[in-house]
Amino acid sequence: MTDDGIFTSVTARFPSSIHDAQVFYGSRLQPALAAWLEGKGWLLGEQELGDHGYPLRPYLLTPYPVDVPGPRARYNVAHRRTRLAIKQAFGLLKMRFQCLHLSGGPLLQAPERAGKTFLVINILQSEHHCDEREARMICDKVQAKLLKECHDPSKMCITDLRIQHWEEAIQEIKGGTVNHNLAAECYFLWKTTRLQHLTLAEETQGMLSDLRKVVRLLLLTNGDPQTQREKIEACACQPYFDAIVVGGEQKEEKPASSIFHHCCELLGVQPEDCVMVGDSLDTDIQGGLNAGLKATIWINKAVTAPKDTFPVPHYIISSVLDLPGLLQNKRDASSEINKVAGICSV
Repeated sequence: MTDDGIFTSVTARFPSSIHDAQVFYGSRLQPALAAWLEGKGWLLGEQELGDHGYPLRPYLLTPYPVDVPGPRARYNVAHRRTRLAIKQAFGLLKMRFQCLHLSGGPLLQAPERAGKTFLVINILQSEHHCDEREARMICDKVQAKLLKECHDPSKMCITDLRIQHWEEAIQEIKGGTVNHNLAAECYFLWKTTRLQHLTLAEETQGMLSDLRKVVRLLLLTNGDPQTQREKIEACACQPYFDAIVVGGEQKEEKPASSIFHHCCELLGVQPEDCVMVGDSLDTDIQGGLNAGLKATIWINKAVTAPKDTFPVPHYIISSVLDLPGLLQNKRDASSEINKVAGICSV
């Protein structure tokens, strides 16, 4: 952080339970400082100030444990004054981002989106002179464009399309000429942060591991191959499935019956012996019905289901973790489970 409150390095991929020192050593800043200092002695004027929880390093100045009158006491006073500036900057940051402050209540955004938004806004504010309102409006416009996105890989790769979203959003808010470099910087920062936050919960890992002992599992997802493969790699879910199919790599995507029949062939089962589990009525459930699967299971995370649900799934659960219990209750005999395979959607 500079002396005027500008953050020059941000790491937003660790939970609050992790100690600050561990976050620092897991960031890109620590090796950069260490490499810069090699053979050059002390880093003057740009030292990172730590508290007693940090080890003393040439680039990391920690306070003396006791204020002994003299140079040590004067050093500690200067240290506290500098840390006060840092605390004030954090205070301003928490005022702007309620999700970083305990008094702000629950997260207003999902943790993944909050992390992406925070880092991009920091870049727009500190390096490109956008005020906080403009930066937020740019991020919101990009999010709206992503929701309406229609990608044709034969005309443009997904990376160029996403950078174009940022170019358009920045121009719509800031005006002027298109700033391709700024748009690309925002996109790649947004993308990197997104992938860093993609994880498969331990409970889900355990559930999939247990299910795979008795049934064959396949992961089916629509979308651009590059984007989806990067997400699959980031969350390290490959070991929990017998096969993974990305719709963008096939002739047709969900809800076309052809891709479901292809999945059944990969699993070595007939459609009538396969169950579809997904959270989209339009693609997952409709696709399973089109393909004539044994059953469709809709994951409805809302508190209540819509009155006029269409298409109508065979079963509804509120969490994927409810799946084993449902399968256990619905099978007729213990041997029946060996005849069933499952297609899961993301």
